[in-house]
Amino acid sequence: MREKTPFLACENLSVLSVPQPGIPPPRIWVVRAGRGGKYIDLFRSRSIVAVPIEFNSHASRATADTLIAAGYSPGNAPGVAALLRRFALDLEVGEFVISPVSGQRRHLVGMVASDYRFDLNEDEPRLRHLRDVSWQAEVPASELPIQLRRTLGSPMVFYLPAAQGDLRSFLHERGGL
Repeated sequence: MREKTPFLACENLSVLSVPQPGIPPPRIWVVRAGRGGKYIDLFRSRSIVAVPIEFNSHASRATADTLIAAGYSPGNAPGVAALLRRFALDLEVGEFVISPVSGQRRHLVGMVASDYRFDLNEDEPRLRHLRDVSWQAEVPASELPIQLRRTLGSPMVFYLPAAQGDLRSFLHERGGL
């Protein structure tokens, strides 16, 4: 088991606000820690982020047909397959994730530290699609402007919010983005 990562004072988040010629700034994704934030303590203590979807195969094998065979409904299977593949293929090392902590009105902010991996040995079947994260900050929801609260309030499990500039500005003002 990994050691608990201490929270930092946003010192590594400065890369979001320092423009680099020809290099787009890192994106900021939202990854939910399960219904009601069920897995947030595991996210934090193990320095991981995961899409809490039960599918016992690598995300590259996630298709509507394989998910239907795994028990997903034909209506949900294509969306779940796309979500798994996006988590595996689109999220990049060095980008940022925000994990809302439901019920506690706070958000964890971290930097993605590893490529996607599928861990069949993980005891919790909903945490087998994961990445390592260096958690950098914890932001009280009450400090977020209302438009960002709405942006981060989507029930989607994993998504890229449209308000990238607003998120970057807010986190920069908070302590170093």
